[in-house]
Amino acid sequence: MSEINLKHFSTFNFADKKDKSENEDAIACKPGGDALRFSLSDGAGGVGVLSAEWAVFLVHAQPEKYHREDQHWKDWFLKTAEAFYEQINPQQNISDPLVLQKFFSEGSFATLLYLWIDTKQNQLISLAIGDTCLFHFSFGNDENFILKKIYPLMHHRSLDDFPQLLNWNTLHPDWPAPYQQKLEKQDIIICCTDALAKFFISALFSGDPAIFNGLLPQELLEDLESKKPTHAPLTPRGLMQLINELLDNPSEKEQIEILKRWVEQGLEEDDYTISYYIHG
Repeated sequence: MSEINLKHFSTFNFADKKDKSENEDAIACKPGGDALRFSLSDGAGGVGVLSAEWAVFLVHAQPEKYHREDQHWKDWFLKTAEAFYEQINPQQNISDPLVLQKFFSEGSFATLLYLWIDTKQNQLISLAIGDTCLFHFSFGNDENFILKKIYPLMHHRSLDDFPQLLNWNTLHPDWPAPYQQKLEKQDIIICCTDALAKFFISALFSGDPAIFNGLLPQELLEDLESKKPTHAPLTPRGLMQLINELLDNPSEKEQIEILKRWVEQGLEEDDYTISYYIHG
């Protein structure tokens, strides 16, 4: 069995919330044999109700293997939505009439990112909806990191665009094409929720806009170019150092202090979740 080199961290919006019980992000990691399944969801608390519960449900509903057939995902979504409804059992468990009405009329919203890594075949597949993002870096011959992919921001014209969200109370979603890639040794996969993704993209763009050529929509690149930089510029290597400073710190209190410094540099106040995987 291959060793899985994965670190992750999740915390609540310390500016607006009391403690981690109010964190609306959800994360799940399922290593097994020569495979890794990873899932990340951001419950959209600004719309609908019970979005945090929906996010938790989604990360634990990841299929064991990726399926290419569209019908599989239609069936999966229907079964997942029905199972979530049965778990909530709204008529019995929701006593507030306003919440009950919104549960039926609006539903629950969340982003979703699934990741499957075959460590024996060195194969990565990811499927995502929303602005929870995957960054894929490779290790260049000059010992610098090369940004190979940002997924799934294929249709964004701005980092502030409202993302597509997954809702149990709607029809089958329009899934984007999956990201499939052969992995090389020392490739790094970073997955994070939207506030961190925007912060990283803006800081890297301030450092060198050229690294994004062909990786983001032209309208999004032009939008980034038109805005005055609000983030300290970062190189890919600098980004790795920044993330590892956070993830390698054993103190949650000190991790929050690190995030507060990032907020001063332009990070939006939000719940924060990130994972960092090195392919060995």
